[in-house]
Amino acid sequence: MVGNFAPGRDQMLVCRFLSRLKTSGVDFRFLFIGNADTPGGRACKDYCLSRDLSREVEFLGVRDDVPALLASLHAFIYATRHDTFGIAVIEAIAAGLPVFVNDWGVFREITDNGSLATLYKTGNPDDLLRLFLDFSANPLPYRDKATRAATRVRELYSIQQHASQLREHYARLCSRHS
Repeated sequence: MVGNFAPGRDQMLVCRFLSRLKTSGVDFRFLFIGNADTPGGRACKDYCLSRDLSREVEFLGVRDDVPALLASLHAFIYATRHDTFGIAVIEAIAAGLPVFVNDWGVFREITDNGSLATLYKTGNPDDLLRLFLDFSANPLPYRDKATRAATRVRELYSIQQHASQLREHYARLCSRHS
């Protein structure tokens, strides 16, 4: 998960999921990327230590090599309570990773109602676990979906697409004031 430990994100849900994942017997390594020197970050660290997750979970702090880190991952998990866009989610999809994100409104929108990522029920670590265990047992469909999603997200969110949308918007604004 990429993102500072801010009140809008829900890293604690991810921690609860990771505890359940360990209990299920899945071997994993999970990276939290972002400033964890916050009350929420400290709570997540304490939770992981109390659940004996220190070998599986790393808190990497703020990094400037996120694209390289994304390239080394097998999947990307994200949780929010009220993000407004989700650039980290888009970057993970564009990197070709199977992405698991909660069904918060903005994520339904940017993932085209789950066609670009796997949506789990907001606030529900058991639903995330169910979906992730399916991925763990049967990764090929998730990887195929991720490959198609990466192509689509690059089309939707490329700088060229953004510039084109800005030009269209600007032209509409100019025509209204003419």
